[in-house]
Amino acid sequence: MSNFNFHDYFVLLPFIVFFLSFWVFFLKNNFYSVRITPDKNDVLKNSKFLKKVHHNFLINWNFINFINFLLFFYLIKLDFNSFWFNHLKVNNFLINILLIVIFISFFLIFLLKFLKNSNVNYNIDYFSSLFNLNIFIPLIFLSNNMYTFVFLLELNSILILYKFSVSRNWFKKDDFFIKNKNTFDRLLPKAYLNMLFFQYWANFFSTMLIMFSLFNIIYIYGSSEWFLINFLNYCNYNRPYNFNDNFFIFLWIPFFIGLFLKIGFTPLHLFKIEVYKGIPFISIFFYTTVYFLSFFLYFVLIILYNINSFKFFWSFLFFIFILTGILYTIILLFDVNLTKAFFAYSTIVNSLTFIIILFLSL
Repeated sequence: MSNFNFHDYFVLLPFIVFFLSFWVFFLKNNFYSVRITPDKNDVLKNSKFLKKVHHNFLINWNFINFINFLLFFYLIKLDFNSFWFNHLKVNNFLINILLIVIFISFFLIFLLKFLKNSNVNYNIDYFSSLFNLNIFIPLIFLSNNMYTFVFLLELNSILILYKFSVSRNWFKKDDFFIKNKNTFDRLLPKAYLNMLFFQYWANFFSTMLIMFSLFNIIYIYGSSEWFLINFLNYCNYNRPYNFNDNFFIFLWIPFFIGLFLKIGFTPLHLFKIEVYKGIPFISIFFYTTVYFLSFFLYFVLIILYNINSFKFFWSFLFFIFILTGILYTIILLFDVNLTKAFFAYSTIVNSLTFIIILFLSL
């Protein structure tokens, strides 16, 4: 019978407290601010209307919570420990990476505090998806097997799609936007719909590829734990008999192509141009820093530590991606005519540079 010790699970305590407290507040806020349509025979009378909570209050509250996050992970020191039936693991190295990711999220919330005087009217749903992502994204670094990583990856992908769907710009009325109403009505909905279309289908096809590799890996190795997969492959690499090495190439290629497509690594980045055009700048900042950087850091950990025994099989895949990404990015750089497209290509160039460094380290 399994024992649940506090020493094993107390690392998840700030995530659980933050998640439950946020959703209790979010549900209560929506419940008490619902407007009920009156009947025709109701008598009109004076009543107090409960206004919705302004998003600045939500930002300040999460700002305090992230201060507690930083203090909690800065003060604890742990040895290696796996818990929750080997689905999660924790050590001092992962705690330091969590501090980096949480600090970046903390800096983002700090910038959100200055949006109160901006001309963009953000709703509560936008910030709810944003803060849920800040809770679930750091958990990927605690995943101890491929199954848990894929589950957290899909969960964050759904939250990203929901965040993009509620991040359409609702501008306040002023003379500038009234004069340019036809321009914004013509351009903004098109970019918004293109963003939803490309983001949805990129998530769909990448999920199919990742699930194909996950099912085959569990069937072949009998487990999806990173250490066990790496150990069995080392044993297979030192075998005294011949074996078809191309099998491992086709086993892992769908996983990396699906991961590159879901996150937007080069050269599978074409949909990111349309995605960047349909979301506001604050969403671009979050997608570029917290979301992209977090999953790229974990991707580096997968390559260098979790399954480094496969580096002889996918080196040619990285070489093809790097060569294709460099040639295609150089061609598309001459077609940049929007600021958001410039940020998208800047992210692509940075990711290409990181992949080259990773390829050289292999």
